[in-house]
Amino acid sequence: MLLHRKILVAALIMVVGGSLSGTLAIAAYLHSDLYRHRVETRLSKYLGLQTQIDRIEPLSRHSRRFAGIHASLPDRQELVFSCERADWLKTRAGNEVSNNLHLYDGSLLLDEDRLESRDYALMLKSGLGHDFRAVDLAGVHLHDIDITWRQDGLAMHVSGAAGEVLLEPDGSARATLAARRLNDATVAEPIHIRADFTPGEGLVFHHVVLDVPRISLSGLGLEKALGGPVSSGWFAGTMAYHGASKQFTLQGSVGQAQLQELTRRLPGGPMHGTVDITLSQAVLEDGRLADLAFYGRLGRLDVGEVAAQFGQPDLTGLLDLHVHQAHFHNGQIEQLSATGRVTGLPMAVLTQLLGYGTIDGQLDVRIRSLIVVDNTIQWAEADVAAAPPAGGPGTISRETLVRVAGDVLNVDLAPWAEYLPEAVEYEHLGCRLVVDGDELRIGGLYGPQREHVLTVNLLGQEVPMLKAPDETYPVSELLAAARDRAAKYDMGRVRDWWEEQEKGKDK
Repeated sequence: MLLHRKILVAALIMVVGGSLSGTLAIAAYLHSDLYRHRVETRLSKYLGLQTQIDRIEPLSRHSRRFAGIHASLPDRQELVFSCERADWLKTRAGNEVSNNLHLYDGSLLLDEDRLESRDYALMLKSGLGHDFRAVDLAGVHLHDIDITWRQDGLAMHVSGAAGEVLLEPDGSARATLAARRLNDATVAEPIHIRADFTPGEGLVFHHVVLDVPRISLSGLGLEKALGGPVSSGWFAGTMAYHGASKQFTLQGSVGQAQLQELTRRLPGGPMHGTVDITLSQAVLEDGRLADLAFYGRLGRLDVGEVAAQFGQPDLTGLLDLHVHQAHFHNGQIEQLSATGRVTGLPMAVLTQLLGYGTIDGQLDVRIRSLIVVDNTIQWAEADVAAAPPAGGPGTISRETLVRVAGDVLNVDLAPWAEYLPEAVEYEHLGCRLVVDGDELRIGGLYGPQREHVLTVNLLGQEVPMLKAPDETYPVSELLAAARDRAAKYDMGRVRDWWEEQEKGKDK
């Protein structure tokens, strides 16, 4: 009996000792440089990137901790991924086995400007171009990761991102991330990022969506899409990249922005002014603004730049517009509903363009209603009033008064012309214009019954002189006549004249 016990004890010592020795040997191997080099080789081949690992630590039989991971492009030393720590954790629930990868304190570079096209494609494939179901990978979890992504005009550098990439059994994937810094701009609330894509050999990004709290426009990385830097204003809303169409869309609010920085790519060139609007949608295609729908306020717009969109000659003046609804498509106005005010239009330039001599002063316009459809004014109602020039009375040349009265108001002043001074001093000059389709009606603003368009100073008394006409005019014919006159007029002389007037005010 004693002999049997000794034999059993000896056998137990051999089994346990052998098991411990094997376990210690495996543990030593998993900590060894040999195992680390083998993992580096296999990972480099799998990713297609030159991969280095500083240290590997076993957490269990099938779970590992990797410290100091660095991945570079295979043919040049461009570091495209790194992280301080990565944990590969294997879990089992019944017969279901799943793996999850946790990445800590790292950075990822996906920049088509810094990487050649083949390197950029390699980066996408190395990170996402695999059948992750083959290794039972359920998700990748990010902890404090910096991501730089630039594609098709969208530039995004997210600092300190946290979130996860969940891989579905059907092969699709969704990434959800949150961060507090975008393109070096800090936000008070987290930026939320969602990306839907299909990993594998046929890697496709379906959508990338950013929900952005209030952030400076310079932090959105729109320089390439807008054709230049953005230095002012803020944005709050949603930015989205659509992979199938390669469209970039924005929805949300834009405030305190400079219009010229946002409209460089308009067919008519940039327009100056300030912007405080809500974007229903803005669509960028191939770096150009293809579609724009918004409402809000546009302040201090340059009248000449706005008029150029309608094919009219250059003018000076400022436009403040309250837009109730606007939709631009490929540079054309599909729909516009607005009210507003225009100030500082030079009367002399306008009247000479129309071929009616000279009226001194500046014209202010109160836009009560404006509706434009398909680049055509469908309805407009505006009060138009002339103000005398600073420091002097407003005057109308006798020739201009007689011609305007006859051509526009159907009032024959020729018999009275010899009794009028060469320059008639006006007290009030203005009218209400109503455009209904192709019909223009002119109403009065002055006089006891508000029927007159002109009151003059005669012997120190304000006298109503011209009544508004009781008829309508074809808008298309008036615009055609104005364009014909403008084409014959030397715009250089108009600008020179106006510059001289402005210089005179400054003295």
